[in-house]
Amino acid sequence: MATSLLAFLLATSVWLILGTQSATPILSFNAVNSMSRSTPTFSIVVTNASRFSVTLRRPIVQRENREGVTVTYLGEVWEGTEDAPTLLPNESATLSSRTFDGAKKARCVIECSWSASTLSRTLSRGIQKLPIKKLPVGVRVWLQRRGLVDGKCSRKFESVWVDNPSLEPSSDSRTNSDKRTLR
Repeated sequence: MATSLLAFLLATSVWLILGTQSATPILSFNAVNSMSRSTPTFSIVVTNASRFSVTLRRPIVQRENREGVTVTYLGEVWEGTEDAPTLLPNESATLSSRTFDGAKKARCVIECSWSASTLSRTLSRGIQKLPIKKLPVGVRVWLQRRGLVDGKCSRKFESVWVDNPSLEPSSDSRTNSDKRTLR
């Protein structure tokens, strides 16, 4: 009886959530590469252009080597912090990495989280009591992204690939930048 009630509550929750998507953050990326003392540097400035606060998780820096193989670096941290910064509206966080050494290009992958809607947070309290780990991975990810697991929504953002300025053929420009706003 209790299992049937929980299954009914889960089905009802999913049905309600389908029509009530939480707001998605708007992050503005400014990807810049530069040469300083013959050392190429890859920098990302992420600005929260949303109306609510967003918590950034540890950034992942990917670089593509000359053979076209993508290598992932997990040890990067945001400047001025050793943990995950929370950005209020219009605040920025910067990541500078020297991972360009020998790479053709690089990019940053950022996962962030924010408070889910009131309905999602309320439903997550009941869903937390279910054996979520037994659900298929796709269902768990769907529930997590909508804040139904812990009351926090999450999303992954990727910056554009930024070329290594030291490998650009006879370019007078030592700075390459790309500014994008992602939703």
